[in-house]
Amino acid sequence: MARGESQDWLSVGWIVSYPLLAVLAAMIFLSAEEMLQSDIAINLPAPVVADAPNWPEDFAPRVEALHLRVMEAPLGASVSSEDRQGAGALRWTHRLLEVTVDRDNRAEVDAVVETLRALDPGVTVVTEERFNGSQVLVGLDGLLTHTLRIYWSDEPTRPRVGLVVAALGDDLKIAREVIELEPPVAVGILPFRPFSAQVGELAKIFERDVLLDWGESGQRHGLDAALATVPGAIGAVVHGDTVEDELLVELRDHGLFVVRAGAAESAVVAMPLGDGTVEAFDSISRRARAGGRAIAVTGGAADRDGVGKMRGLLARWDKEEIDVVKVSQFFAPPST
Repeated sequence: MARGESQDWLSVGWIVSYPLLAVLAAMIFLSAEEMLQSDIAINLPAPVVADAPNWPEDFAPRVEALHLRVMEAPLGASVSSEDRQGAGALRWTHRLLEVTVDRDNRAEVDAVVETLRALDPGVTVVTEERFNGSQVLVGLDGLLTHTLRIYWSDEPTRPRVGLVVAALGDDLKIAREVIELEPPVAVGILPFRPFSAQVGELAKIFERDVLLDWGESGQRHGLDAALATVPGAIGAVVHGDTVEDELLVELRDHGLFVVRAGAAESAVVAMPLGDGTVEAFDSISRRARAGGRAIAVTGGAADRDGVGKMRGLLARWDKEEIDVVKVSQFFAPPST
């Protein structure tokens, strides 16, 4: 091929491929955003295909100018991670920044964010309120360049979930596997079962929260008799919408906090270990991120397969940066 023909082919190739650069960048952006922001749904404008022929080369310097403005702002933000984005001539660095400020300084934070809009006409800012602060996504020409996470100094930095494994007491070996799970889960023990007392004693040794799993057997024999078979109980799990107020008062009079599983108005989410597990897990995760905390109650692990599923759920929460803590942390100590 002659040199002139090669130059013509390159020119045509550039004309064809140039718009595709933005499309490719958009695909990379969306993939990166899915990994970075898997816990929220944010809609940024579609990536812009600029008319300027030097737009890919000029994009990275504009990102750096934006970054300089963020770092010069009186927030004291620090860069937690940097990820290279883009392909071909269109390349830039996405940065995750974090800062902890007093809630009273919210107006100053908002003012800093607003200054970013005036720096470049292509800047887009989307703010997502979270239980412990805000998350600000900063884009340039529709491509994500910065994620700024703002934490309030008087709130924990990570959402928390309390997990209660209920309906234990029939199988000591399975109960032991549940009790040995890390992080610590609470055990809901059915009274008057073959191993009710042993499961309660074992849970106390491992410093797990012990809850009385209230049901028909407890109703037949009474609360005092039920508690005698579940040593160390500090709380109770009750199920459904038909719980009588008298029972709730009696449980609390015995110094027990109450976890209401399945009630329509309850903040507790039932999480099956079969059909519906994924939907329940997602619901609990959303609740934790929105309000800072959530409680999940799952049925007893009847076999090792159930215990294995719980290990998988705990690993997923850890990956999503959600702490699994003792359920008792969500309840005030009973008054004496």
